[in-house]
Amino acid sequence: MGKMIGLLIIVLLLGCVSDEYGCLSDVEYDYHQHYNLILKKKKLSGRLVSLWGVNPENNEESNYESQNGYMQNAYDYLEVGDTIVKDSAAYFLLVRKPNKSYIFTFGCNTPKTIDSILYIK
Repeated sequence: MGKMIGLLIIVLLLGCVSDEYGCLSDVEYDYHQHYNLILKKKKLSGRLVSLWGVNPENNEESNYESQNGYMQNAYDYLEVGDTIVKDSAAYFLLVRKPNKSYIFTFGCNTPKTIDSILYIK
């Protein structure tokens, strides 16, 4: 019985370590991403967020896919016609609407709630 409890504790601790590592690798990956698109279509399938649109810098078709939590938090705020900008070397996503903008921050210690959203008029 003692061995089972010890094994259970080890498994739980490893799960926490790997989850934190997974978060850190997601944040590091997204930190280097750059995209700029005027949204034409969006789709949520499980954790996968898919966005399609046009890059306003060159008028070419563009798309982006992410399975990270911050994009899932932003999904409900995204509407066709919004401009979605993620600069490389930035820990936030900017969503420009006709009369307002939203900034969605991301990181391992960022709350996965509305608190991670900054509203700008």
